[in-house]
Amino acid sequence: MEWLTNPPVFLVNSLVGLYLLIVTTQHFPGESCRSVLLNEWRVWPWVTYLGLQQSWKMFAPEVPRALRKLQAILVTAEGETIVWEPPDFAALSCWQGFVHDHYRKYIEQVLTNEQRAYHRPALCEYLVRKYGEQGKKVVKVELVNCIRSIPPFGTTAEPPALERKVIHTLLV
Repeated sequence: MEWLTNPPVFLVNSLVGLYLLIVTTQHFPGESCRSVLLNEWRVWPWVTYLGLQQSWKMFAPEVPRALRKLQAILVTAEGETIVWEPPDFAALSCWQGFVHDHYRKYIEQVLTNEQRAYHRPALCEYLVRKYGEQGKKVVKVELVNCIRSIPPFGTTAEPPALERKVIHTLLV
């Protein structure tokens, strides 16, 4: 019973026990235990906030069926066209991928989440400022979602053509 007299060990054991209780009650059949422990005791918001919820996707993730890439096409007052792209993670080293990882989630939100479409004008304004500091007067920015479908595994068919869809336009 050393774990009762050692506070750090007791705390870790208590957290592990609580976590196991949450995970098992989350997957009980029926609603009785789950509703009492998770809803009535208001434990579920904390489980979600702390990232402790479990799902089968953890063991069998859904493979993406399309590759998405973001391009920003900027047009300057002189008629010059500039193409901006976020970092290509496949071409980066492990360290550079770690340093630029904040782009990955942000770009995913810009491309796929319509509820967070407010990121799009902000990205356009950032690009106008960025190239404005370099002395280029940008008059138009288009965000383009480039989608290439991935053929099912094992097929020898040619990959489909790149589909380009303008998702936001900013006129300055």
